[in-house]
Amino acid sequence: MTSNATIVKCELCGARMKQVGADGAVALYHCPSCGNDATVKLEGGNADFLVRKTELLVRASKGIAEWDSTQWDYLKKDLLDFMARYEDAKADLRMQMSVLACVTHGFHYITEENYKECKTLYKLTEKMYKILLRELKQTPDTGTLESTEDYKKNRALYRKCINDYRNTKLAWKLAFSVVKKFIPIK
Repeated sequence: MTSNATIVKCELCGARMKQVGADGAVALYHCPSCGNDATVKLEGGNADFLVRKTELLVRASKGIAEWDSTQWDYLKKDLLDFMARYEDAKADLRMQMSVLACVTHGFHYITEENYKECKTLYKLTEKMYKILLRELKQTPDTGTLESTEDYKKNRALYRKCINDYRNTKLAWKLAFSVVKKFIPIK
């Protein structure tokens, strides 16, 4: 198995494996092509960072899949705490989208209170995404490519959620303006 910081290739078929978790200083990988599972020992001081980051990203992706039963407030608190401790986590596109997923309850629920926060977070992640795209044009990196693919999926979910919120808000405004014209207020 060939391994570096972000790329692990399957011994059986040579496809790129996806990290599905971590246990201590060992990262767990699964091959989507042939189903092979593998473990890679993490080295150095980054082991704790990578294990914790992977655990949070896995929790966020499970939360998006099971959005109605996830405890979003706890996950958001854990994500923000992690990002405050590690400077590299603040510049991670997937971490930022995970925070946005927490605010919107898995890209399903936006209120007037969190609308501005959602817009701010989304603008930040869009800027980071554009920077990553420029970097990818200069030097292709499969780890960064995977990060952008995850972002594209979550971005589509967020855009649907925000458009639903805006359309609902617009429909209510339209309904009230029509009612206001026909019912005189005394």
